[in-house]
Amino acid sequence: LLHERMLIARDGSRRVAEVHAKLLDDGRILASIRDITGRKEAEAALRKAEKAEATTRIAAGVAHDFSDLLARIAGNSDLILARLPDGDPLRRQAELIQDATARGAELTGQLLAFGRRRAAEPRVLDVAAFLSDIEPSLQQLAGKDVRLVTEVAVGIGKIEADPAQLRQLVLNLVVNAREAMPDGGRLTLTVRDVEFGKRDGRVGPGRYVMLAI
Repeated sequence: LLHERMLIARDGSRRVAEVHAKLLDDGRILASIRDITGRKEAEAALRKAEKAEATTRIAAGVAHDFSDLLARIAGNSDLILARLPDGDPLRRQAELIQDATARGAELTGQLLAFGRRRAAEPRVLDVAAFLSDIEPSLQQLAGKDVRLVTEVAVGIGKIEADPAQLRQLVLNLVVNAREAMPDGGRLTLTVRDVEFGKRDGRVGPGRYVMLAI
């Protein structure tokens, strides 16, 4: 008879034991116990790694398909814009399609980066210009019952960050804020310089740009 049992060691830790019992001819039971905790932990780690690998493959596959779809949308919107005369009211809608396609392409790039486990690509960013660029998307996510207000201090410094990751971070925070205000309200994005003279949590001394939502 072979089965596994959870045992408590002398030090109070939980251990997985493999118990093997055999009934002898004289009626006695011969039993052996082997600690297999390490093996079980290794098996669990392997299953977790396999699951993560499957998730990355799925993400990469979806991103590739979505990228092809966005390319077709972008191509058609370019054709529409080329045929619309200046001043045509439909040009604005076509330009919005182009903007949404470009943002979708950046999000697709994030999925591809996740699938390939590619490192982030930080660059120097002007936070004020960055927020101005994504403000239409933020307002759309916030909904008509939420008033979006952006307060950017004059002369703030620049930051080094991956724009796609920063955009996703801000979008997620805005979505969470909207969910916390089911009856609507005011959602304020504040950007200003801050300076720490000593370590504050995980942030060391120095000057930073703070984005508060």
